[in-house]
Amino acid sequence: MTLAAGQLIEGMAPVLLAIESGAFDEANLDVKIEPLPTADALPQIAQRRLDGQMTSFSTANFNMANSGMNLRWVMPLYELPSTEETEELPGYWANIRYVGTGDELDLSGLKGQLIATPVAPAGTGAGAKLLEKSLTEQGMTLDDVKWTVLSGADSLASLENGAVAAAWLSQPFERMAAKDENLRLLGTYEPGVNGSALLAGPSLGDRPEVLKRFMMVVGDVSEKYLQGNYRGNPETVRLLAAALDQDEASLREGVPLTFDPTLSMDGADTYVEELQEWTMAQGNLEYDTPVPTDRLVDTETVAAAAACRQG
Repeated sequence: MTLAAGQLIEGMAPVLLAIESGAFDEANLDVKIEPLPTADALPQIAQRRLDGQMTSFSTANFNMANSGMNLRWVMPLYELPSTEETEELPGYWANIRYVGTGDELDLSGLKGQLIATPVAPAGTGAGAKLLEKSLTEQGMTLDDVKWTVLSGADSLASLENGAVAAAWLSQPFERMAAKDENLRLLGTYEPGVNGSALLAGPSLGDRPEVLKRFMMVVGDVSEKYLQGNYRGNPETVRLLAAALDQDEASLREGVPLTFDPTLSMDGADTYVEELQEWTMAQGNLEYDTPVPTDRLVDTETVAAAAACRQG
């Protein structure tokens, strides 16, 4: 099984640790991760050269599903803590020269300014939906800002030097941003289902037993290594540091993410339905009749895997 991922992040920990610990090998599964952005990954998934993608649901995923490709969200990856617990969260971060230092961010300074996003086309997908929510609360829309496509360290550097007014930051860069008094969290996901997903392509859709076995291993690894404050577990930190090519000290810091060993897809249908509706209203889709949710989300395989683990 070969899965695409634009960037390896801690939110993929159950899959990464299953590779690093040898758990997949013990289950007679050969799992590899190919570093590819969505634009490059989807054609190869359609051609069955790749089996799936670890990503957040995006405009491109909707359009490919509408084209007739069997591409379904089959498994969640992680859930975030709330902003009451920590601000070290993935999302849009802003430079204080544009949003001020008051208790409430003043987003009027973002008008006409550049916002960095890792998603192309810019201004689409779940991240843009989050930003629009924040802007709307202050009488603005996505049309009031300009976009550029940046990711990773480039996004953080551009945000710090003021080249962009705001930028989407994900692991580990949101931790760095949280330590910078000149940067503030602008918008992030709500706790619960957040669109982080394993999307299965046609080659996995044709092998449900393989996918189920994969999920069972992921659930076992999550239960063994990633419950509670896993940052205090030396073995978890060692494996995760090796998988992410990060130093162990940085992984011991911060509030842990939540990894559900049952891989529950509760709320996924509603999340995708609302995201598709919003994306269509923005004019970002290549179609105007919604794709039925059961062609976008499969909850049966993960439920079967959970039942087998309990049995």
